[in-house]
Amino acid sequence: MTDSLTGNLLCLFLLILINGRIFFSKHKNSITVTVLSPVVLIVSFFQILAQGCTVPALLIFALSLAVFILNIHAISRFASHLYVDRYSPVFYIFSLFFFICTIVLTVLIVYFREVPVDASSYGVTETAERLQGYGKGAVLWTFKEKDGTDEQRTSEKPVILFSADKRGDTRSYRPYLILLARSGYTIYSLDLYQSALPYVSSRLDLPFFRRSGLIYLSVKKPDEFIKNEWKYTKSVLNEYETLLKIASERQGSETRYFYIGDLMQEKALLKLSEKNSPGFKGVFSLSSVDLYKNKGYGCVAQTDPFTAYVLGAKREPTLIVPSYMALRTRQALEEK
Repeated sequence: MTDSLTGNLLCLFLLILINGRIFFSKHKNSITVTVLSPVVLIVSFFQILAQGCTVPALLIFALSLAVFILNIHAISRFASHLYVDRYSPVFYIFSLFFFICTIVLTVLIVYFREVPVDASSYGVTETAERLQGYGKGAVLWTFKEKDGTDEQRTSEKPVILFSADKRGDTRSYRPYLILLARSGYTIYSLDLYQSALPYVSSRLDLPFFRRSGLIYLSVKKPDEFIKNEWKYTKSVLNEYETLLKIASERQGSETRYFYIGDLMQEKALLKLSEKNSPGFKGVFSLSSVDLYKNKGYGCVAQTDPFTAYVLGAKREPTLIVPSYMALRTRQALEEK
């Protein structure tokens, strides 16, 4: 069970207790359990900070906020040491409605739960570091094999600079990146927001809005999405340039770099290949992998089964496709 799922289920359990008190309170006028409503609101807010603005986290936060508002009167009475309260018909109806919503949401979240992939069980060290000076919310991800020093790894194999398609982010590719890193590669990936060259309107260039907006465009308005390819290419090149700068500060001067991306990065990868700058090792696009059907969305069958369902795929716990993606990448690396 992943940390995000554990947090979500904790919030939902508390919401069931709060809304279900109309059924199982020993004394039907007891309001003691209402003190949990501000607690679950705070926990759900921290869930968003921890896992990002995912659909489950936002739905739980919205439900927690609604339940908190419904119980404000009861909370104020409890704070005044008035430990009895009577259920009005309106309160009963809304509590019942929120109780049903919580049960339904719990079932959906469990059904569409993320496939847990523990980096340490594959002998991989995974870190996510928040960067200052690179725009709001910039996060540098590093994946590397636990055994061996950085000098040993980079002297034998190139360092991989990975750019996630912006219909996802680095989290969307975690299974693939972990499986690739366990072969001895050091991988850097940068989630960059509100940069000098944003992918969407600078005000909306935030994780949830950018990802949701680009998914909507690519699915519902593919012509408009394609029309903006030149803009995406410029943003990707800027991201690779920033990532190279960061990696160069952490690696030796003799380090070679191999660039990997997805569908949105194809043209940028071609330009990098043509430029062939010092330290350049090669490029690889995941969109060339035949078994990878949800091109441009990452490993959603593992990381976001609900999005996979929307795209016509299913939750896939066996990691067959990410393993094949890692295999094809290793083959491309060995050919260069």
